[in-house]
Amino acid sequence: TIPLPVANLTKLISLDLRFNEIKGTILPNIGSMKSVQALALSSNALEGQIPDSLYQLVHMSNLYLDMNALNGPISISINNLTNLQKLFLNSNNFSSTIPPALRELKDLIWLYLQDNFFTGQLPLDVINLAALGKMDVSMNKLSRVLPVTLFRLQRLEYLNLSKNSFKGHIPTTNFL
Repeated sequence: TIPLPVANLTKLISLDLRFNEIKGTILPNIGSMKSVQALALSSNALEGQIPDSLYQLVHMSNLYLDMNALNGPISISINNLTNLQKLFLNSNNFSSTIPPALRELKDLIWLYLQDNFFTGQLPLDVINLAALGKMDVSMNKLSRVLPVTLFRLQRLEYLNLSKNSFKGHIPTTNFL
């Protein structure tokens, strides 16, 4: 378990607890660490939902919660994290749809959501993520037609949509 006093470190800029054997939930008062810019809790045994207070960390640019057992939907409050550049939520048990609120994260360059249980379609306004360079939503339960706007992301270098149930056609002309 992450000790509760960790949240008292209000001047902390970076917290890296990756590759440990930490169990339990993310601290409900983690939002009191107002200065955090990088939070890395990957590869532990964390479970439960992301606490609402995490979405108060408005200075955060890097969030690594991958390879845990986190679950539930991603809150629309994720749109508060407007400085976020790298978001790793892969290899958890997240469900529901990918929140359209992600469109507010205009500085996002890496988006890793693979190996979860997301359903529905990719948000149609993915074009708002103009800085996006890497995106992986593979191994989910996404379906429907791929948004044409996805193929207009000028900075996109890596795109993995495999192991979903997408339908339709990939545009061949006039999509830039």
